[in-house]
Amino acid sequence: MAGQRERERREQQREQQRREQRRLVERRVRDRLSEDGAEQLRPCNDPSLSCEYGGDQDLQCDGLAVCTNGSWSVTEPPASSLCPTSPPGKDGCPDKYSSVPVGASCTGTTECAYPQGRCACAVSFGPVQLEDAGSSWVCEQPEDGCPEPRPQVGTSCSMEGLTCDYGTCTLPGGTAMACTNGTWAIQMSACAVAAGIAPSQTR
Repeated sequence: MAGQRERERREQQREQQRREQRRLVERRVRDRLSEDGAEQLRPCNDPSLSCEYGGDQDLQCDGLAVCTNGSWSVTEPPASSLCPTSPPGKDGCPDKYSSVPVGASCTGTTECAYPQGRCACAVSFGPVQLEDAGSSWVCEQPEDGCPEPRPQVGTSCSMEGLTCDYGTCTLPGGTAMACTNGTWAIQMSACAVAAGIAPSQTR
């Protein structure tokens, strides 16, 4: 009985954290768009322009403003049990990045945010699927020279043409990024398309 009460208490705390995170992201999106004039539906001229707001390592847990057909379209963070991404030592996450047992089998849908990047207990969903594939611990492994953790969409970059894969085929919400025209943009991949991630680019 005591264990059940403790689980219920922890779930209530996590739900409160999720609500506060969504409110924070939504407020940041509204404030930024108001500054940019988007809230007044000011036309945008660059159909490739996108901006991410929120600061979560999982793109799916953040807000995204996209210039579409001459006006701004805003996607707010979902009411997901996995958002925001859990910090070290919480919700089943190992205390340290170095303690994540990469490759070891696991259960559940834990996602963990570390300064070195994101890890998760997940089933790989790459182009080739194993019928009996189970869940295991995986972490982002971007290419050499790529920043960690994942940079936000629309932030500046200096390594023009650099592409970085942040778990598109291994992590839920994994994202491939490219330094394009001085900013970080989402780069579509076969796994991202299969996972249903909408394409969006930054200037």
